[in-house]
Amino acid sequence: LESSFEFKKGMSTGDNARFIKNWNEVSFKNIYFDCTSEEDSLRDERKWYPINCGGTFRKWYGNQDSVVNWFHNGEEMKSNAIVLNHGGHWSRYITSIDKFFHCGLSWNAISSGDICVRYFGTGFIFCSASMCGYGDNIKSVIGLLNSKVGMDILKVLAPTMNYGPLQVKKIPLIDLIDKCTSVINLCINISKQDWDAHETSWDFEENPLLAVDEETYIDNINHKIEQHEKETGERICIDPAAPELDSLEWRMEQYKQKWEHLFMQLHENEEELNRQFIDIYGLQDEL
Repeated sequence: LESSFEFKKGMSTGDNARFIKNWNEVSFKNIYFDCTSEEDSLRDERKWYPINCGGTFRKWYGNQDSVVNWFHNGEEMKSNAIVLNHGGHWSRYITSIDKFFHCGLSWNAISSGDICVRYFGTGFIFCSASMCGYGDNIKSVIGLLNSKVGMDILKVLAPTMNYGPLQVKKIPLIDLIDKCTSVINLCINISKQDWDAHETSWDFEENPLLAVDEETYIDNINHKIEQHEKETGERICIDPAAPELDSLEWRMEQYKQKWEHLFMQLHENEEELNRQFIDIYGLQDEL
């Protein structure tokens, strides 16, 4: 991967309790979600910026719940870093700033199990608890790292489960992984829907039970028809009852059905990606 992708270790803030907060601890209006450059940060008067900080085991998308004080391109943090460095340059602590605000992929530096890689868009900074990667074909690389192929290679490169840039960049890259992008996009989309359905997401819009409507109902029925045909080879016809939009119990049941088949779809997508990557890498006899 090192020939076409750049992996970076995140910065040290010097004082996480002071500089990093959960996004709901600060004024939402004072968070700059869309910064794209150092110049952009110097012009804007907002104090807080999204930051990747690792988090729980989660693939594809999510763990986006922290913000960092990067007011005026991090002037306060840089001043603090100079003090910590006994008057030396702040870059001893604050590193990789050339990749700040670029879209990329992120994973937890230390794990008790498999690596879990997530996509993030523009506007993010990242700290030492979160490793990041940047380059072309970001989503294809996410799919590779989240697959059985990527994990089995990492077991050799990083037997201690310390997944740093030095280990990840040694994974061999085959151009054919581009053909997996459509399935990877579906995985990211389902994971994003799940993340944003909870109030812990800054993109949360409404209680998901309120979003259940006739379209959700019809999608659930169509899914039952498709599953029956997949399992039996027979096509059935279901005459739906009238939707009970005024019933909380009915909405809850439709919500559960929706997410059951979305998670099953995510599982099937992951199995399909494993199959495709095993074929691409010629590992049919090993995996």
